[in-house]
Amino acid sequence: TTSSCIMFKFLKFRKNVSELTFWHYQCLGFGLFLLNDLLRDRDYFFTSPGTVVYLVYLYSIFFGLTLLSRYIYRPLYKLRKSQLFYFIAISAVSFLLSALSVELRYILRYALTGTGESWLQLKRDFQYFTIILTSSWVFFVWGILYFSVKYWQDLNREYERSRASLLLASKAQLQMLRYQINPHFLFNSLNSIQGLMYQDLKKADLMLTELSEFLRYTLKFNTDIYVSLEDE
Repeated sequence: TTSSCIMFKFLKFRKNVSELTFWHYQCLGFGLFLLNDLLRDRDYFFTSPGTVVYLVYLYSIFFGLTLLSRYIYRPLYKLRKSQLFYFIAISAVSFLLSALSVELRYILRYALTGTGESWLQLKRDFQYFTIILTSSWVFFVWGILYFSVKYWQDLNREYERSRASLLLASKAQLQMLRYQINPHFLFNSLNSIQGLMYQDLKKADLMLTELSEFLRYTLKFNTDIYVSLEDE
């Protein structure tokens, strides 16, 4: 049916997404971020000398600093604290990384484009801290996404583990029932064959043949949980 097909595609998509690693998200996110800036202000970027190079260096700074924040957030995530704790931690780390990125950006801008103030003459006034605050949103959003993806991946792994546990439990239950039924069935069948031997040897021979075929079928599908109706 259509709903089953949609559900199957959704589960397949969910499995494919869950298999993505940190580097997939990292490269894809910053690649789209850089492409968006290039397309949005392409006239300015491609007419100003050194601006494209500066932009690539700028996003390289963001890329490298977010890698640094990964090693900060990884032990914090294992603490399993409250949401308020992580909000404060992400905000503080984002501000520090933003300050470091602003310093590096001023150095690169003056070195590559020759515009702006040199790093030694830079005034660190109220406007300077405003730039840090406005730039920290990149690191803040990255931190939120990092914890969200980690939490979602943990939930997905927990779901897969619980699903595997249910399948193992069902298989063990079916195996236990099979072990309980087969000996009882076998003893009854042998007793019936023994009784037929004194009444009708042809029927006893036929019943013995059918019993052997049934046991062969049972051993063949011994490890299967589900058997098709055609085989049954």
